[in-house]
Amino acid sequence: ENQSIEECDYLVIGAGATGMAFCDTLLHHSTTTKPKVILIDRNESPGGHWKNGTYQFCQLHQPSNMYGVESKVLEPPSDKNQHRATQAELVDYYQQVQTELEQSFDNFQFWGNVEFDLMQFRNEQQTVYTIKDISTGTTRQINVNKRVVDARNLEPDVPLLTPPKFEYDSTNIKVIPVNDLMNNDEASTTQKNFVVIGGGKTDMDAVYYLHTHKKVAPENVLWIVPHDAWITAREHIGNCMELLHTCCQQLESSSMTDDILQQGFLQWEQEGHVYRLDPQILPTKFKDATLSSEELQTLRQVKNILRGHRITKIHNNGDLELDHGTVVPAPFSSDTTTYVHCSAGAFHYTNRQTNKIFHHQHLVIQDVYGTPGFCFVGSLMGKLESMTDLTDDERNAISLFPPAAPVSDAPVSGGDILGPLEKESGLVQRAYNLKQWLSRPELRDWMFQNRLFHWTHHCPNGAEEVEKKVDFIWKVLKQNGITLE
Repeated sequence: ENQSIEECDYLVIGAGATGMAFCDTLLHHSTTTKPKVILIDRNESPGGHWKNGTYQFCQLHQPSNMYGVESKVLEPPSDKNQHRATQAELVDYYQQVQTELEQSFDNFQFWGNVEFDLMQFRNEQQTVYTIKDISTGTTRQINVNKRVVDARNLEPDVPLLTPPKFEYDSTNIKVIPVNDLMNNDEASTTQKNFVVIGGGKTDMDAVYYLHTHKKVAPENVLWIVPHDAWITAREHIGNCMELLHTCCQQLESSSMTDDILQQGFLQWEQEGHVYRLDPQILPTKFKDATLSSEELQTLRQVKNILRGHRITKIHNNGDLELDHGTVVPAPFSSDTTTYVHCSAGAFHYTNRQTNKIFHHQHLVIQDVYGTPGFCFVGSLMGKLESMTDLTDDERNAISLFPPAAPVSDAPVSGGDILGPLEKESGLVQRAYNLKQWLSRPELRDWMFQNRLFHWTHHCPNGAEEVEKKVDFIWKVLKQNGITLE
């Protein structure tokens, strides 16, 4: 049974990190009439994948002081710079943010346990949208005066919600998502061996957890790693613009080469910004997985690593069939082995629906800045939307983002491939965005007062120092024929 038509200025789809950050900044920085905002999510409470999908022993990669929303700190006063929130802390934090927004703004509402059919986005002139209660099946219609905001576009794929891409017979082969490791008490008795499948941060967490909490010996672990990737060093976290600055320092006295990003990472390795899992193997990707030196040394104890391939099938005797058809003999007996699914792909961006972020009554939050920064990106979109002196063309001109990943039947793989620098490169586009933001006094001042902006914490001289770095980047890029002006 349909209900009466509701009304709002903004209907925000997705109450994860970007959606919450968008709402928080939009409400706090709208200087005229405060807009009416309805935030919806398929979960009963906010938090996105932290609420529904993330394994319980997961923590933030980055310090808590750069995560969450603009108006509320996540880090405790006693540990402002090093604290990394746990899954439980983040779920509680976002519940508190919801409560505080509801108390501070009468025109903010959160509706949980509802679905929004994204096919409704196809009609750019549509103003009345339908949502459905997941529990009851009843629908509501909402008349949106200003925009529908797609804040779920940057959501990651997680193993709990993404089925494995490889074949196996569940009656003979025990495959679990990484989330179930905490509940896998059987492992301490009958199943002492583990095959960890994946090459990103999730599988690193799984291997570390097996060693430190389950006390699984390294020789009882086989790790499937399709691609070696550079690993951010937690002791010395940089950001994407600092990496580009390092590349440009090398370019200043040489010419552009296809491996310029690789050369930048090699320099960063010398400076302690990044690690590699095996010192003898050159990574081919960057996924922004973050480890401490202690965590890295623990992972390096695992010597049974199968690199460069994906599993397409696990045979009943435990043999592993690889993507090129080769079958690798089982390292352990299948009846004593648990296969840990960590191969969801994470951030692969195949769901982008538009070439513009701000378009008619739609706003699709995109990756306009890179790492670390999804919370900052949500906040930034809220700030740009609150600046009523800007047109959509002006907003879009300072919000460039990489194109959608091609749709493929092949397994997705998150992370950036270390290719050449070009005008279409995400790093180049983000540098252009940052230059434009810094040129606008209102945005520049806001960024350096925002707890979510990386350089707020790591640049003692503030905007002036960052402007010098960005100007240098663009001087060198232009000398090498790269310009977006």
